[in-house]
Amino acid sequence: MQADGLVFTDEKTDVPEIYKLSETYDMNWYDTYLLSKKTAVNHRIIVKRMQVQLEQAQAQTLGGDSALTETEKKILKAVRSEKPIDYLQSAKGPSGTVTNSEKQILTDLAQRGFYG
Repeated sequence: MQADGLVFTDEKTDVPEIYKLSETYDMNWYDTYLLSKKTAVNHRIIVKRMQVQLEQAQAQTLGGDSALTETEKKILKAVRSEKPIDYLQSAKGPSGTVTNSEKQILTDLAQRGFYG
């Protein structure tokens, strides 16, 4: 993890929580590592984001999106296929600019685990 520049928010609490997640979701070390890398914010491992990602994946396999219309499913698929900042930029179009305050909001939301 250090080779990729990843750091823990609080190593004393994060490490046991990551072990707990990997046991709960029956993940090996490599899968856990990839998840932590994927959900890191500014190279900081955030266990809450990892947990939210796993819960969302589990909900999808259980049919969690079945209450959505086809249009909503298409939008959700488009949003999930890109990083939030990239999606925001594409939604604004070629002449739009993502502002610093929008970037900060996305960072804050990520740290709170609102998107994975």
